[in-house]
Amino acid sequence: MSMMISGFSLHIQHSLRVLLEEQLANKHSFNIIAFDSAVRTWRERLAPPTPENLQEAWQWVQGLQCSGSRNTMAALRLLLEGDLHGGPLPLHQWSA
Repeated sequence: MSMMISGFSLHIQHSLRVLLEEQLANKHSFNIIAFDSAVRTWRERLAPPTPENLQEAWQWVQGLQCSGSRNTMAALRLLLEGDLHGGPLPLHQWSA
C-alpha cells in the first residue's frame, strides 16, 4: 500500500475482491497483510473464511490508504516469524 502503487490501488482492490469471492471460500483459514512503511494485518490470527469474515475483510481492504514507502522486509518478517496461527501476534510495528 505504498505511494509507489497508488495508481494501481483500484486494480489491486478489484483483484482482492475477486480473490475473496472466488478462491478463499474453499480454504481453511486466511488473513490479509497490508504494508507500506508499517505492517498491518486484518486479524491478529488466521480466521475461517465465513461469509461474515470475508465481508469484514473486504470492508477492511476498502479502508486502506496508500502512503509511505514499501517495507517488504517487515511484511516478510511478520509472515515468516509472526505467530498468525496460534499465539498472539506482536502488536508493535516491525521496522527493517
